[in-house]
Amino acid sequence: MDDMPKLAPVGGARGLTLFYLLTFGIAWGVGLAFALFGPWMVSHFGPVSLGNPLVFLTVWTPTLVALFATACYGGVSGLWAFLARCFRWRIGLHWYLVSTVGLAAV
Repeated sequence: MDDMPKLAPVGGARGLTLFYLLTFGIAWGVGLAFALFGPWMVSHFGPVSLGNPLVFLTVWTPTLVALFATACYGGVSGLWAFLARCFRWRIGLHWYLVSTVGLAAV
């Protein structure tokens, strides 16, 4: 693990503040819109279910905002460095198969 390049901290408190404000603003904003304008939202976006694009947005908001904030504060190179660390293989392929296929089999 010592051979991994260290990511320089970017954004600091500003980056974390941006992440929380955007995440809660989008997620709670969608929920508030459905609470206040329920019939209109359902007629335009469909019922609240996993197939609803706004529900999809709300579920994936933390991930999307994290990628956005990383790109804002680290630029394209920071985003690529972050994604490279997310997809680095640290264990053998057979353990990934056990975790995915094994869970599906149960």
